[in-house]
Amino acid sequence: MDLGHLVGSFITSVSAKVTKTGALAATIAVGEGGGYDVVLVLSDVVRLCIDGGDFHSLVGGISVRRLPRTGAWPPEAHHLLGHHDNTAELVWLRLDGPTAIEAVAHGLRVEEAAR
Repeated sequence: MDLGHLVGSFITSVSAKVTKTGALAATIAVGEGGGYDVVLVLSDVVRLCIDGGDFHSLVGGISVRRLPRTGAWPPEAHHLLGHHDNTAELVWLRLDGPTAIEAVAHGLRVEEAAR
C-alpha cells in the first residue's frame, strides 16, 4: 500500500477507542489546512505508539508493511515480535515527523475524504 502522497500533509487528529468486542481501534486523519483528506482506520490494534505531542505536525515520511503470519519478519521489525501470536498477518504503519506514530494492527483501511 503506497501512501507516499501523504508526505508533506499534516496529522490533523488521532483517536483510539475500545470496541464492543474489546479490541482497540484507532484512526489517524491526515490532510491540509483545517480539514482532512485521508483517514487511516486501524482495526484490532496490538500496538500504538505516539512519540511527540503536536497532532498538527507535518508528515515527513510514511510506510506501510505487511508482517506475515508465519515466516521471517524484516530485521527492522524485530522489536515488534512480542505483539505477534501467529494467528494472522499484521500491518505495520509508521508516520515519521515531529510527531512519530507507529502502529501494528490486524487491519488497515484508507478512507478518502470527499472534497
